[in-house]
Amino acid sequence: MSLSVHEQLLELKSFALAVISAAGNSADVALLTPCTELDEHEKRAPKAALKGWRMAVNDCIEMSSHWSTARTMAMDAALRSAGIVTLSEVRRRYSSRLAKILEHGRIRGEVDYYLASAMVADTASNLSAQERASLQALVTEFEQSAA
Repeated sequence: MSLSVHEQLLELKSFALAVISAAGNSADVALLTPCTELDEHEKRAPKAALKGWRMAVNDCIEMSSHWSTARTMAMDAALRSAGIVTLSEVRRRYSSRLAKILEHGRIRGEVDYYLASAMVADTASNLSAQERASLQALVTEFEQSAA
């Protein structure tokens, strides 16, 4: 069952505002200014605003790509308790990087490692058992090669 435009707007908007607000540094919080403009735009053109919120979500994915697994898990817990889709789930949905990791069967660096390890750690994400097992093997292999 797919979400309506209004439901998608609410989900993406709630996620983006929560992550940006929780980021804590002024460069990331500066992303809130365009979000205010999107807020006004969604009343007049919801489909166009949806595209803008998707861009904001991609900014959140990029902004958080260097976060440690612990920080990602803490953010996921905070979002989950607020009834908002988790960062790990959004990364899974919107990040082409995760698809590339799974497709190539290789973690190519720290950014890939943090994404993969956070996805494995998030037991509430919608990864299939096969995807989770593949990512776990890749994470373990990366950790062993880095040691």
